[in-house]
Amino acid sequence: MISRIHLAGVWCGLSFLVCYIIGLWLLSGFVPAHHPTSSAAEIAGIYKANANGIRLGMVFVMIAAGFYLPWTVTLSALIRRMEGKTRFLSQTQLIGGLAASMFFVLPALIWQVAAYRIDRSPDLILMLNDAGWILTVMPEPPFVVQLIPLVVAIFINKTQPAPFPRWMAWASLWANVIYSPAMAAYFFKDGPFAWNGIFPFWLPLSTFVVWELTLYWQACQYIRKNGAPFNATT
Repeated sequence: MISRIHLAGVWCGLSFLVCYIIGLWLLSGFVPAHHPTSSAAEIAGIYKANANGIRLGMVFVMIAAGFYLPWTVTLSALIRRMEGKTRFLSQTQLIGGLAASMFFVLPALIWQVAAYRIDRSPDLILMLNDAGWILTVMPEPPFVVQLIPLVVAIFINKTQPAPFPRWMAWASLWANVIYSPAMAAYFFKDGPFAWNGIFPFWLPLSTFVVWELTLYWQACQYIRKNGAPFNATT
């Protein structure tokens, strides 16, 4: 039996998305992504024009990363409910979530460094900006380590009612397919496979948002209907 205390993790997941969107898009102006072929002077100009917005935005992104962790714990509890006695799938997802959260924190820290001294050499700002985008767009494997245990748990689930419908496993596999081209951005600086292109940036970003919101909704519905009081064991 899962405890209703795990609803806190669902709300943390929603808070993660809200803080991430506020930080990356509304405050920092990093959506759409910077063009990989932009010159050092152009990138430095972006930081100089919105230094405080970028600094505050990256604080929100790091806060978002903190919210991502309780949501990972709740998702692991739901996977444990489906997998039965073994803990392999839930623990693997938990480790994957911890690793994935670092790829929200690390780019934010690097962009913070770039915005901290905007009078530094534009070439250094460009290098830091590149590092931030590479760490944001391209590290797919930790998210796969989160996703695959969920898919397997849904397929092998024997409990009723099920935390997630079977179609969610297929949708998750399709999400993984959509995320995969992001790693091609290592080899391109322009076009649809560059880090600001449709395949590494726009499709994975929009898919991630929709997929996460769907998971939050289904997890919330399941826990509300089937969760035990807060002091129950899971």
